[in-house]
Amino acid sequence: MKHTARRKARSVTLDQLAEQLGISRSAVSLALNGKPGVSEATRETVMKCASELNYKVCMKGRKMDLIGVITPRLSDSFFSEIVAGIEAAAAEHDYDVIIHAVERCRFKSEQVVNRLAEKVDGIIIVANWIRKDHYEAFLSKNIPVVCLGVEPGVNLPSVYMDTRKACELVMNHLAGLGHREIVYCHSFSTYSQDRLRCTEEIARAKGIKLIPCAVEDEINIEKAFFGFSNFLEMGNRFTAVACSTDYIASGVLQALNRADIQVPREVSLVGFDNLVWSKLLNPSLTTIQQPQLEQGEAAMHMLLELMKGKTVRNFMMEPSLIIRNSTAPVLSGTR
Repeated sequence: MKHTARRKARSVTLDQLAEQLGISRSAVSLALNGKPGVSEATRETVMKCASELNYKVCMKGRKMDLIGVITPRLSDSFFSEIVAGIEAAAAEHDYDVIIHAVERCRFKSEQVVNRLAEKVDGIIIVANWIRKDHYEAFLSKNIPVVCLGVEPGVNLPSVYMDTRKACELVMNHLAGLGHREIVYCHSFSTYSQDRLRCTEEIARAKGIKLIPCAVEDEINIEKAFFGFSNFLEMGNRFTAVACSTDYIASGVLQALNRADIQVPREVSLVGFDNLVWSKLLNPSLTTIQQPQLEQGEAAMHMLLELMKGKTVRNFMMEPSLIIRNSTAPVLSGTR
């Protein structure tokens, strides 16, 4: 009953129309657009069902078969890989994607809602970048929403990585190499803080001394460089540095190089995300592999199910540790 009411309140999608009729999506599309390839009887049936279910090919500037994606800036290879996964999965089902890249402090929910609400069949949002009321604005217009990542206090279908498992992989690797004094270099985003919290819990359980080091921005290499350079001046003892992003790890590596601290001979270094350039650093970076492309694909498939009116479950992806040349066993006499 609720599902029917929602369909009347807002135009159904091409997939929903095809499912209702029990014919292929392409046949429905041909019939609606007056193209050859279907019989007149099928065309009449499709047009009648479309009218009854309030399907509209174009109304008030609305373009059907369009998915909206809200993400941070695409210059970040992490997010561009996710978007590539979304686009690949969307193309398989004949959906186009419209991308809205936002800056965290400049996002205006009402502008985006007004711009996208009458154009898209569903929304995928990279979590931790917009507030709860932003999600609610889309939901109030009966637009299905899927999150990439977990947003505290927001109960939406989500695709996310097992953060605790990822942090355990890092700490188990470093502990196995003999490291007992480890710096954790992080920023202040929700996901960076979540990684810090999990790492602190794991370090406590293992009896490892964990020294937090905060930097301003998790995707700004220069700020990580200056932040960690200042940290080095404090004279803390440590034999390894784990970072909440590869960007931070790259800045930390440059700071260690400037201080003539050899990686990994004197200090081991671990990143997080396995960005495409992390293997090109010198030494190549040991890091956590996040399956970005697969996350985007999974989010798109979840959204397709939602748009068909189906119930979906959150999907947690497994991380893996990519071991390269930036980590090594502790040497006696190192920091």
